[in-house]
Amino acid sequence: MKKVLLFINAAILLLSACKKDKKEEVDNQKPSIIVNKPSSNALAKSGSDFEIDIHFRDNINLSQYKLEIHPNFDGHTHGKTENESTAPWKWDTIVNISGKEHHAKFKIKVPMNVQAGNYHFMAMCTDQVGFEAPFKVIDFKVINLEDTIPPTLIVNYPSLSTENVLEFAANENQKIISFQGSITDNQRIKGIKIQLYEHGHNEHGHNHTQPIYEYQNFNLNGTSFDLNNLNFYFYKDDLEDNGEYEMKIIAYDGVGNTTNKMAIFLVKKL
Repeated sequence: MKKVLLFINAAILLLSACKKDKKEEVDNQKPSIIVNKPSSNALAKSGSDFEIDIHFRDNINLSQYKLEIHPNFDGHTHGKTENESTAPWKWDTIVNISGKEHHAKFKIKVPMNVQAGNYHFMAMCTDQVGFEAPFKVIDFKVINLEDTIPPTLIVNYPSLSTENVLEFAANENQKIISFQGSITDNQRIKGIKIQLYEHGHNEHGHNHTQPIYEYQNFNLNGTSFDLNNLNFYFYKDDLEDNGEYEMKIIAYDGVGNTTNKMAIFLVKKL
């Protein structure tokens, strides 16, 4: 009988130790995300299937994931208007999950009336204690099969091949640049945008700064637009002496296809 009691006591102690160890298990790790699809720089077509294939993992227990698609149009995010046949693609979903691993694999349809251009796919995830996984951002491109041809942008001035020198006299506070060139499209021109950045610091650079100046007009129509009557203003006080600046010129057609050109300006203050 004594041996039986000793065995029971040992078993109780063992169970107590197991329970204690279990209680002491602490979740101090963030979950992780592996995106198999979409792949970086993937191409999605209007009306086609957009494949999603993602693994979520955690050391103890997952809680929720969110997926999102939104446009990345160089700052151009206008929505569908009465006279437009296309609209930016915006989609998201939030799903509750559990366990140490979850595999999300499914397809969604690219809208038929999708606005062409660059897009972001984002994947986010949390575990049961609220830790967030480092989110994943995938760049991909959408084309609208209604019109796959981007507009043609010809810029004769400013020069695209050599540096443009902009000289301010001592008593001169403003410079006006008159463009020379044209935009043509096989179906319809939608708009034009002109942005000025510090050299090496545009939206594709590491600093993601806002443009110093910006001009835009998204009320164009027809298949051609003359740049010759378009003026751009430079202000002396906003620019550095011997500073280099990038001018980005972007042409948009009716479904969101774009063509862009870049000119470099050197500022001199006399």
